[in-house]
Amino acid sequence: MAYLEAPELKAGDKTILQEGMTFAVDGGISVDGVTAGRIGESILVTETGADYLTLYPRELLVTDR
Repeated sequence: MAYLEAPELKAGDKTILQEGMTFAVDGGISVDGVTAGRIGESILVTETGADYLTLYPRELLVTDR
């Protein structure tokens, strides 16, 4: 089951971003039967742009399975 709340911030969305709004931005990848990964960010709209609220390293981690 998947459920998305408006606004979805995609092509055609007319939402006016305002200071103080927060958003969850999620993404992921999977290889059937092998592996999967998901990552999520919480983002705050500020007066001058945006700030990440999720504080963790953002470098790519590669493993040998």
